[in-house]
Amino acid sequence: DINASGTQMDINASGTQIDSLNKSNEKIGNVSSQSSVMIPPANLKKLSAVVKLDKDPIARGSLQTARLNLSDLNTGQPLSNATVEATITGPSGKSIVFENMTASTGETSFSWKVAKISETGLVHIKFRLFAPGFEPMEMMTAFEVVKNLSPENLNPFT
Repeated sequence: DINASGTQMDINASGTQIDSLNKSNEKIGNVSSQSSVMIPPANLKKLSAVVKLDKDPIARGSLQTARLNLSDLNTGQPLSNATVEATITGPSGKSIVFENMTASTGETSFSWKVAKISETGLVHIKFRLFAPGFEPMEMMTAFEVVKNLSPENLNPFT
């Protein structure tokens, strides 16, 4: 049963008949194709997310951690049990996917070791964020992998 704007429709499993229970009580039979009805959820709230990387640049063989903090954009309240999916893509295009849930504080983190033989260059992280009652959200960040942290590789602003 689907109810939208006061009109109710019964769609049977075979897709061959649709009974419309609107004011005219007219029936439509012999429907030849199946159809699906998508009703988008109404009044979804917006997420707010902050991402912090422990190191940028980072030397090969080091541990990298991405920390996220999710909250309700309007109220600032932390979002617990939100799903966070992180796709980490290296300079060559190879990817790995992590998934985690936020704690009661709205926080979660992902940690991994950058291989000692890892490629140097930019590593991109795409985050997909999901929480019941909220619009899904995507965001990206990047960091640089270097051979070692010699003085020319150090960022004076981190």
